[in-house]
Amino acid sequence: MSIHHLAIQTSNNLETLKDFYQNVLELPLFQIQKAPDDKVRAYWFELNPGVLMLEINPDMPKVARGRHIVIFNTTPEERKDLEEKLQKKNVVITNRTDFTFYFKDPDGNTLGFSHYPHK
Repeated sequence: MSIHHLAIQTSNNLETLKDFYQNVLELPLFQIQKAPDDKVRAYWFELNPGVLMLEINPDMPKVARGRHIVIFNTTPEERKDLEEKLQKKNVVITNRTDFTFYFKDPDGNTLGFSHYPHK
């Protein structure tokens, strides 16, 4: 079993989130979904396998922001380079364990990279 897609909704600025996932995390954007009024309602990024969808939801309460936790897979060898790359892009590492490091996206969602259980 694997994940087909993961959707992160925001009532905030969808463009800011898109820029973070595309330019900071360097996820490949492959589809833009538009509403009937031709406004962008979602950005889809390739995860390989799976899809990360960023969706605008103006009805979502502002207090619901930052409720998602998404941890991406990495290797022990890639970890240090990933941390340095993110810090050069002004991303603050909020926590570290032996296997995982954590940071926030512009909406306050917790993101991370983990190589558990490989040291």
